[in-house]
Amino acid sequence: MTMDEIRASDKETLTPMDISGVLGSHPKTIHDTAMKRPDLIGYKFTFVGNRMKISRKSFIEFIDGGTNNA
Repeated sequence: MTMDEIRASDKETLTPMDISGVLGSHPKTIHDTAMKRPDLIGYKFTFVGNRMKISRKSFIEFIDGGTNNA
């Protein structure tokens, strides 16, 4: 997804695949970093089983330069 698509979305949560294009990272890298080094992630997320769910609102704030820590 692009940042414009994320902003226009009505989804409450995003996946690593959704944000990978914006961050320029592979979805697995995003997922693995959140699992192993959650302190490096600047937006709110949770795991449901093995699936990473990212707060869309928190991600937008992170991209816009907000100070939102997981």
